[in-house]
Amino acid sequence: MADSKDTLKVIRCPVCLNKHHVPPGAAQAVRVRCTACGKRFDLVCALSAQKMMSDSESTLPAIRQTWTSDALIWWTTVPLVILAVWMGSYLATRDSRGPEFLLFYLGIFVLTIVAATTIRHTWRDTWTISIIGCLIFEGTGVIRYVTASQAGMRKFEVLLLMMVVGGLFFFLRAKADGGGFGIGGSCSIGGCGASGCGGGRNAGRSSGTRPDALAGLPASGEVHWAFLRLGSWSLLGTELPQPVVSSAARDLDFANEAGIGGTTLLTKHTAGLRIVEECQRYWAEHEQSLDWDLMMHLAASSPPFESLINPMDRRFLTPEDMPLKVREFCRESGQPIPRKPGPIIRCVLESIALYYRKVLKEMESVTGRKPERLYIIGGGGKNPLFHHFITNALQVPVITTPDDMRTIGNVLTQAIALGHVSSLDEARRIVRDSFRFQTFQPHAAVWNTAFERLEKLT
Repeated sequence: MADSKDTLKVIRCPVCLNKHHVPPGAAQAVRVRCTACGKRFDLVCALSAQKMMSDSESTLPAIRQTWTSDALIWWTTVPLVILAVWMGSYLATRDSRGPEFLLFYLGIFVLTIVAATTIRHTWRDTWTISIIGCLIFEGTGVIRYVTASQAGMRKFEVLLLMMVVGGLFFFLRAKADGGGFGIGGSCSIGGCGASGCGGGRNAGRSSGTRPDALAGLPASGEVHWAFLRLGSWSLLGTELPQPVVSSAARDLDFANEAGIGGTTLLTKHTAGLRIVEECQRYWAEHEQSLDWDLMMHLAASSPPFESLINPMDRRFLTPEDMPLKVREFCRESGQPIPRKPGPIIRCVLESIALYYRKVLKEMESVTGRKPERLYIIGGGGKNPLFHHFITNALQVPVITTPDDMRTIGNVLTQAIALGHVSSLDEARRIVRDSFRFQTFQPHAAVWNTAFERLEKLT
């Protein structure tokens, strides 16, 4: 890659819109990995995404591998591997009898089919891998046919049958989107985006655990909704019929990813419970061990809205004395300084809940859709006090989901793929009719005034 950024071409990852710089003459068919979201994409896809965007903003991380070395290694290594396998097979079986070779040939088939499947699932999902595996398998059979014919052998019916049937296995499952042939294909859910998920009767699979969990939400298509995955770091997003690729979405750090049934998940990483966890760890190290229930009790017993922090302030990214950092932020912003665990925890939880409202307003601005309810998913969701804070801060009903929501969603995704459930809407109706969910209703309007205070701090 050139040393000067002036000689590089600006492209964008079509998934997360992260900006990269590449040589102007790079081949459009080259696949690279985005440093932000980890997804692989072709340069031709990145160019189409770049046309929608402005190139005036600051530079983001460059692509990890160089374009020239990636293509060079690929197109020199693969032919050498194929030739090496052919030569090794010839040397190993040139003096063997028919049954011995057929057993060896069966082993070649198993190895190539397993290797091609593994590579497509773990490294590069492209039909080229299947073609390479087929070339190795069929080439070995052709070499045997030629050498055996020269040696006077005449019975090749079993060998030819194995070559035909074995070759079909490499191209048995075609991608439903017409993107080529290969092992695994894609499941029958439109827009699943998960090549290698099994297809057909082998059950479907989404592009990740988040879409699986969202498939099991009791959401209704008649109401705009958002979801919040709680944890040390949280993820707030919504489900849309198409990606949002506007400059506003990019500037606000929103990302697009594939959902179930051709949908798109617009998401943004935001503050989670890490600050509380670090406070708990610090107190435990200084002989003040507090379990989660006790911390929530102390927070509930503390006065509301005495102080607020910006939970995304850079000082809270490092794990040192977190209670001290909370106090320092309050001191610098001219607010009352919380000193005991209860007021500190309440300050942090209220600030995080109000920050979610800020992210929700940003999401509303880029989508033009105001969420009318929020679904909480993830292991950090067992916290009634925090749920009440989130509900009142957002001023929308909040619905909590069980911890096994991902499993429920995965089962429903497979049911759709197998034709047992007609659509994603039908799957979610089944969830609504089968499970009971706890709903928190907003009440305290005083959170509106607190949000105005938080906006000044962020």
